[in-house]
This record gives sequence, structure tokens and C-alpha cells, in this order.
Amino acid sequence: MQIDTVLFAAGRASSSLVTKTGVEIKALIELNDKTLLEHGIDALRGSCRTGKIFLVGPEAVLGHPAAESCDVALPASDGNSIHDSIVIALDSLTGSGQFLAEHTLIITADLPFVSAEAVNAFLDGCSEDSEICVPVVTKRGFEARFPGAPAGFVRLKDGEVTLGCAFLLKSDLLSRRKRELEHVFEATKSQAGIARLLGPGVVFKYLTGRLTLEDIEDQCGKILDCNGQCVRGAPPELAFDVDTEADFDYASTAPR
Repeated sequence: MQIDTVLFAAGRASSSLVTKTGVEIKALIELNDKTLLEHGIDALRGSCRTGKIFLVGPEAVLGHPAAESCDVALPASDGNSIHDSIVIALDSLTGSGQFLAEHTLIITADLPFVSAEAVNAFLDGCSEDSEICVPVVTKRGFEARFPGAPAGFVRLKDGEVTLGCAFLLKSDLLSRRKRELEHVFEATKSQAGIARLLGPGVVFKYLTGRLTLEDIEDQCGKILDCNGQCVRGAPPELAFDVDTEADFDYASTAPR
């Protein structure tokens, strides 16, 4: 399936990461003579599955030479979190009718190891019947690809997993479930928000070690009133983002 892509490049670096890199916007951090923004754009263009690329970021990002290769630029102020930037993009895109493809990939621009192969592998795992798909990376798969890398995982009945920094959704879901999506993005700003979003039954299952990926799929489907899918065994490259000094140091020395 041909897809359009929203590339989010508004995430700000932590103070310690700014001290380390001298860069305030994570997408503009350089690794291997390229910014993370360029790594992301190269992966999307190289996948041969993407249509238009909608770049969301502050002025510093939209003014970078690499931004010229994107099809549409959507401004986000320097003070916007990624969650707020998602809402900005939803407002712009649902109001403009610019999407042409049936599906839209939403991905962050802070993934140093992202590749066309990783993007394609995730998309290949997505069912065309699912309205929203999220990559789930296993601890075993992540550690095999990035031995010794800093990472955090959630323990489920299925095993220890983490989510990739991307998701695929049917484009009309942006308009049909815009308010619900905004509610989800707002809730993910805090652990308390996530707990309220998932509900006491899901939280209790997690605390007692009985929560499964299927439970999460069911609950997210209820929240958004849609058919959702956790894409098991997704590429680890989608789960390695640069958030800390340790992430940067590892990405600076690890083979690609």
C-alpha cells in the first residue's frame, strides 16, 4: 500500500543533551555527518512506499536544507511538545484535505538507526484491515540489535516489550477520530494520564502480571472506536530514539 508520512521534528532535547550536543531540537542533532532529520528523510524516501512527506517542526527545522525535500512544511513553535505538535498537524491536515493516500505513517525524527528496510518491515507487518498499527519491539530483539544500549521495557504476560516511535493509521481516522486521538496524545504526557486512559481494569491486569498485547489492542480499539493492531516483533531501529546523553554516546559509536 502507498502511504503518506507525517515526520515529527519538534521534540526538544533535555538540558543535559543540549550541553552534550549544543543542539536544542533533537532532529538537528548530528550523527555520522548527518542530522537525525536527514536520517529520517533518507529512510522514508528510500523505502519506495511513501508518497508525500509532511514535515512538522519549528522554524529552525523547517529552515534546514533537508526540509526542502519534504512536500509540505507545517510549523510548530519551539515551545510545542511532540504531543502538541501532533494536534497542530491534525488541525492542519484534517482541515486542508491534503492527504491523498489511504494510509498515513506518523514517525518521529529522532531515530538515528532508522532505515528504509526498517520502515518497510513495519509496514509489511501491518494488516490492511487495521485502522491503526503500532510497532512492538521485544527486549530480545532490541538487545540483539543494540547490545548494551540504554533502554527501558514494559513487562507483559507476553514478555518484555517497548513501543516503536511510529504508527500507521488509515488517513480518514485523522478526521473521524480527531478528538479521540488528541485525547490519547494528551494522556501520554504522564504515567497518570496513561493509567486514566487505559482504565482500572487494564492497570490491574498490568500490576498483577496478566496484561497482554491483545488486552491493549482491545482497550485502544474501544478508546478510538476502531480496529487496532500491535505489530509484534517490529524492527528495533524504530525503538532507538535519542533522548539522553547515553543514547547519543551509544549511537555515536555503534555500527549502523
